[in-house]
Amino acid sequence: MHFSYLAAAALALLCATIFFGWRRRPGQKSSPEKTKLSRTNSVAERASLDLNEAPAQPEVQSTPPVDPRPSSSSKTSPTNSADAAKDEDIPAAYQPFDAFLVVDFEGTCEQGSTFDYPNEIIEFPIVLARWEDKMASGPSRGHAKKLSIVAEFHTFVRPTWRPKLTPFCTELTGITQEDVDHAPQFTAVLSRVKDFLISHGLIDSTGKVLTKYCWVTDGPWDFRDHLVKQCFMSKIEMPNYMRNNIVDSRKLVHGYLYSKYDRRCKQRLNLVQQLECLDLSFEGRLHSGLADTRNVFRLTAELARRAVQLLPNVLIDTSRRWPWMGKKGKVIKNKI
Repeated sequence: MHFSYLAAAALALLCATIFFGWRRRPGQKSSPEKTKLSRTNSVAERASLDLNEAPAQPEVQSTPPVDPRPSSSSKTSPTNSADAAKDEDIPAAYQPFDAFLVVDFEGTCEQGSTFDYPNEIIEFPIVLARWEDKMASGPSRGHAKKLSIVAEFHTFVRPTWRPKLTPFCTELTGITQEDVDHAPQFTAVLSRVKDFLISHGLIDSTGKVLTKYCWVTDGPWDFRDHLVKQCFMSKIEMPNYMRNNIVDSRKLVHGYLYSKYDRRCKQRLNLVQQLECLDLSFEGRLHSGLADTRNVFRLTAELARRAVQLLPNVLIDTSRRWPWMGKKGKVIKNKI
């Protein structure tokens, strides 16, 4: 009898367990299948929230912004009148410098040569630009946006280490052997450059600065490489009036594109691409020193019109040396 009582109790307990086990009690864990489904729904909900809470994109313009990573086949899109009107409303930026000397040297070269090659400068162009609208007083004192050309300087330069130009160099730059054969050497050119700066009130005869000016180049190479090498081969010190205040237009363009479109360029933009990013096209012969210089000016003037500050952003190490540099300006050929 005792055995029958125990068996009945055990059977009742088993039935109760089975009955209540089919019902999910509060706080009870889900089955693996339900857990997986719940997690899937959670991810979808988060994705939906991320899309809904994503930062608002810039307002679409009537002319789409130029991709700051243009391909070589990209075309210039002209700025329409509505965009031009908007640009006219951009307030002028404060500009601490009063004059700008835009340069783009051309140098001797061989096919396949790099920036370690002992290039000699063979074309020395300068475009001098000043502000048309810089305010001298009042709340907008020092602000300006209209830059214009006031003078140009240009000369070819006769190389001395390797006086004969390579066919590749002539084809690239358009500079002929006759052009350089009848040109002054670099030291004489520097004397003429100094006279040019003096005649326009930038420095006095001692080299003292009279007007706050900057040099502007497309990339750092003109001063960092070409000028340092040339001064070494000419056995002279770099002039004080060319050592400081250098603006790299490429850095300005990259900074402008990032600030306006919140995009970083993944490649360096060449001069043609920089112009295209500002709705401009290259004018003249590419790799002509004077044509390149005029286009760098156009680029710089357009940046100023768009309220970009034109400030120095390149430091020059005048003591920089290359393996081929020997004593007293000598070029060691087997180190090139």
